[in-house]
Amino acid sequence: MVDPYRLGRALYTNMHKVNEYIYIGNRRASEDIKTLTSERIVKILQLLDFYIPNEREYDIEIKFIQIEDSETQTLEYILPEALRFIHNAVLNRQKILIHCNAGVSRSGSILVAYLMASNKIDYKQALRMAKNSRPCIDPNPGFAKQLNSLDINYLQSLIN
Repeated sequence: MVDPYRLGRALYTNMHKVNEYIYIGNRRASEDIKTLTSERIVKILQLLDFYIPNEREYDIEIKFIQIEDSETQTLEYILPEALRFIHNAVLNRQKILIHCNAGVSRSGSILVAYLMASNKIDYKQALRMAKNSRPCIDPNPGFAKQLNSLDINYLQSLIN
């Protein structure tokens, strides 16, 4: 079980590093130009129910995918585009930030799916790995159910 203090601190931390190329965070992380620049992040995967226009001029590729944090939201149509965008960044050794509003459910779910595909692991292992980076990751029950039932071979086919 995660220490409540660590969990709370993670929730109010804008961004966490997952590995050499992948970061996960909240909406504030995507607006923190100083940190994005210092970490050399060049891609952002924005997972929100509304588009946030970029009002600043900076050289970061932003991919917006509309997704609601709802138990009835289907991940099926989102996964191919999201996982390919992440994997393309990793293959090209580019740093990417995956974010939603709080950095908990939507971005956490997509990160878990990517970890399942890239590491050939099941949902529970991928969730544990994701939580090691950002302890507040908590896919909503609908996302968790969908992720738990996904076939690893199908996920791998999305990034190959």
